[in-house]
Amino acid sequence: MIVVSEALHPDAWTHLTQHAPTYGGLVGEADWWQDRDTLKQKLENAKALIVRNQTQVNEDLLVAAPSLKVV
Repeated sequence: MIVVSEALHPDAWTHLTQHAPTYGGLVGEADWWQDRDTLKQKLENAKALIVRNQTQVNEDLLVAAPSLKVV
């Protein structure tokens, strides 16, 4: 699963959507960076987290994402 926690350009969403099945799907909302509880819930089975400049990736967030391979 790929999780996106911030706004992305529409072309990026298109590209990710095309390739996401290889990674178990794609979920995301432009404002998940503001809702840590929701983001942590979505990261439970995530293999990748895509951020830009708002999401604070710290130990608390990484502990909630045991399957995470890449940020």
